[in-house]
Amino acid sequence: MKLLITLLSLFAAAKADNDRALQIADWSVTIDTVVAQGLTFTTGGGAGTTPNVVIKVYNICRKEGITRLDKGQFYPTDTVAGILVDSTGVTTPLAGGNAISFLFAEGIAQDTDLYTPTGANTATVEFCAEIGLYEDTTLINFAEVKLTYNVNLLTAFAALTGYTVTQADDFNDAADQVVIFDGTLEAYFCNPDTKVIMPNDASITTQGSLISVCFRASDGQFEISDIWDLAIKDADTALEQAVISGGVIQSLSTPYATKTCTDADINDTNVCVVTLLLKADFYDFTALTLTGNGNVILEFGDAKPLRRSLRLRALQADTGSTGQEEPFMVEPQVFTVAGNSDSSATGMMSLAAIGAMAGAALAL
Repeated sequence: MKLLITLLSLFAAAKADNDRALQIADWSVTIDTVVAQGLTFTTGGGAGTTPNVVIKVYNICRKEGITRLDKGQFYPTDTVAGILVDSTGVTTPLAGGNAISFLFAEGIAQDTDLYTPTGANTATVEFCAEIGLYEDTTLINFAEVKLTYNVNLLTAFAALTGYTVTQADDFNDAADQVVIFDGTLEAYFCNPDTKVIMPNDASITTQGSLISVCFRASDGQFEISDIWDLAIKDADTALEQAVISGGVIQSLSTPYATKTCTDADINDTNVCVVTLLLKADFYDFTALTLTGNGNVILEFGDAKPLRRSLRLRALQADTGSTGQEEPFMVEPQVFTVAGNSDSSATGMMSLAAIGAMAGAALAL
């Protein structure tokens, strides 16, 4: 009797192991869509077993080469330097509608395995995302997709294009995608010390006054790296002064100008300040309305979750619109001109002093 019980127990254990093996063999994973900076996927299989879902990142996919580099994972933890992942859309395993999205951050440009400068202020970010189903630590089934992002670091950005990926057996080569500028670009006349916006109140200015313009991206995954082009002009007379062209201060057209970009720590937002001296021609009139236009160079910003909060993107197909290139425009600022010999202009003060009085209208 004891022998029979032992044999039955062994048979039951063997059957349980066999049933589990058959259940594990039913596991499957399919990448459904790749849209913008994110993807959706479906996991499936029989009831009774639950796989461990792990999303890994490599420099290339399996079919692209024998040797590939493990760059970390997106899920269950985010360990890829320079990429911030929102994985709250990953549901219980063996279900449809799983989604992840990601933003690029400061540090991605230092990873030469994933980031490649391509000249003319452009770059690519390219990697392979592998969604794997594991029995403990053993990979049972997977699907992977190659993602290539083209980045234009100048302010002209084409719109994102969306599409649906067709699942191959184990590798999809997704079409190139374009990373758009997804923040708010601010360009305004300012106090260079406090970075506070200057009130548009017909402030008095004189020849020899220094004027400052501040630039920053207040949200999104980019920060401002440099000022590429800047021209200041009087909106009323069309008198124009080229200050910066191709990143270089134009000393022939601007008697004095400085350009400073600061990034104190991972808690701040990059701010670039251009301070310049207007030519005397601008002071031929009793008032002037200054405007500005040009281009800035962007970089992926600080990886500070509280400042650059991830927004789970709606993973829906885009219409494919290309959009238009739109450089920045400095909002007009009205100044009253006081002559050098006008001693009655008791309200005269420097622009820096005026800016300091603006208070914290635009706090960093």
